[in-house]
Amino acid sequence: MSSLLVDDSPLKKRSRASDEEMTDTCTSSSAEVLSDGRGVIEPREVVERRRYEYLDHPADIQLHSWGSNLQEALSALMMAMYGYMTDLSKVDEVYPYFITGRGHDLHTAIFSFMEEALCVFQSEPFFVAKRFEILSIDMNSFVIEGVGYGESFDLETKHTQEGDIKAITYSNMQVIEEKDKTDLFVIVDI
Repeated sequence: MSSLLVDDSPLKKRSRASDEEMTDTCTSSSAEVLSDGRGVIEPREVVERRRYEYLDHPADIQLHSWGSNLQEALSALMMAMYGYMTDLSKVDEVYPYFITGRGHDLHTAIFSFMEEALCVFQSEPFFVAKRFEILSIDMNSFVIEGVGYGESFDLETKHTQEGDIKAITYSNMQVIEEKDKTDLFVIVDI
């Protein structure tokens, strides 16, 4: 069996396994790896530790995050977004940046929150977070407040551009809340 490149970087930078390799790998060690639906495999512990993954979509990319509650899942969703755009191992926690999103329901609040974070990545101060905390989610007024700890993106001397997210979308946005787990699915335009 051929060896496979195992990496936790965004899909654009990872190698793909052939159908034969995927069949061999998944049947021989399915307890140790997860497939992302595109033939890319990663160690289960890497995906579970970071609490997000990138799922294939015909024209875009779907971010899937999870946590024991909505706050954890949303925090992981933010890291999935930043992680798709740059290598987070090269980001330092230099300063905090506070973000607020408002909506008329939970979906529009999540959209607004992510859009605000994307805007400050794409324009001054070009902020990219290494870590993100959700401070509050008001389910009556649909306001989300959070803080990212990171720095200004510096393509010239420090950071790498992995993938480009053009916009957040409402397309097939899902919030699945169960007793001990919340899953979020958001498609972003790339």
